Amino acid sequence: MISRRKINIHWIKRLSCQFAFALILGILLAEHGGWQILLSAVMLAIAVLFPQFLKANYRECVLRGALLIAAGALGTGCYVRQVGRWEKESQKLLCGQQISVCGRLICKEQKNERWQLTLALPGYENRVIVSTKDGGYPLDCVLSVKGPVRDFNSPRNEGQFNEKQYYKNRKTIGRMSAESIVCIRAPSGIYEWRENLYRLRMQLCAVYE
Repeated sequence: MISRRKINIHWIKRLSCQFAFALILGILLAEHGGWQILLSAVMLAIAVLFPQFLKANYRECVLRGALLIAAGALGTGCYVRQVGRWEKESQKLLCGQQISVCGRLICKEQKNERWQLTLALPGYENRVIVSTKDGGYPLDCVLSVKGPVRDFNSPRNEGQFNEKQYYKNRKTIGRMSAESIVCIRAPSGIYEWRENLYRLRMQLCAVYE
């Protein structure tokens, strides 16, 4: 009974790993394409299905083949959906140079004497970065920001840092230069835990510096 349970657990783990690899290959194939990734997918299919084919275990072979195809299709579909949503929200947000948004502050970082505030916008899956000189807003507060917005830069030369792709992978649409910021709602009580952790992190960083 115990050995059978171990075999089942081993079979489930191996199947899960194969599913994860096929899922990742599906995402990479949709994002980059190329014969290298396609060859990797073919090699994965051969490595998974060939041993079952030699054992004449055709039912297992069909099951694993269907699982690999489903995982690859799921990865491709998830990537296509994410890209489509990003492009749709990007066109909607970047339709005008001067915009006004309201969102929740989920991340803040100081760079070159300016603050980069990341806002999660209601109704959007993606985010926007606000560049401002004032970073004294607590995390999880709701900010109303008005100012010009621009898209991220695409690489002009081969091998150059792809700023647009980098922020696209981080689900960030564009960067705003804040002309006015109004804090609509600030967290209080136990809801200040993220801001308290952020301050503790900054204190630890100061100690190490």
